[in-house]
Amino acid sequence: MTLLGLEAVKSFALTVSMRGFLQPSLRLDLFRKVWRNSLACAIICEETSKACSPIQRPDDRAYTAGLLHDLGRLGMFVGHPQDYGALLMARIDGDGDQLALEREVFGIDHCEAGAWLADKWGFPDDLREVVAEHHKPVQPEFRLVDVVRVAVLLADKLGFDAAPSNFGSFGQVLALLPQSAQYRIESDPAVMKARITYRLDSFD
Repeated sequence: MTLLGLEAVKSFALTVSMRGFLQPSLRLDLFRKVWRNSLACAIICEETSKACSPIQRPDDRAYTAGLLHDLGRLGMFVGHPQDYGALLMARIDGDGDQLALEREVFGIDHCEAGAWLADKWGFPDDLREVVAEHHKPVQPEFRLVDVVRVAVLLADKLGFDAAPSNFGSFGQVLALLPQSAQYRIESDPAVMKARITYRLDSFD
């Protein structure tokens, strides 16, 4: 703990405990893809929040927010693996809007399902906002939820998507960051992807 620091240990413990909870479902390739997307978002959130900090220090909440942002999708997949898997395959094939498809099939989308779980489990307000609103547009004030919104798009552009995004290029996503952060974050997608893949593989 002394060597790694308290926040690193907390992040590692959260990741391992989440993976343990989801372990039976991780044998499904599609579910594993969703899990790796959440984990990639957590890593990107950590790096992005550091780039946004004037003192180059990551926000203690960023990794957790990234890991839990798709709580609703993970829950829907665990509860309805066949139906949700079919829905996700439809999205991979480019058939329709994800949230609209979820509402059509389940009567609720994963943001709404996640918000319900976050409220039931007593999450702090900032994490509840992340779970409920991570697909909304990035706002100029650039709060924690905006860090996650950018991370979701970056994860997609780097190939860690659970379902493809229609948002522009990697460079266009980086342009959503505050201007000062754009000079502090890795601008080569291949380098960023290799670093994140290495960290993802260390949890497998």
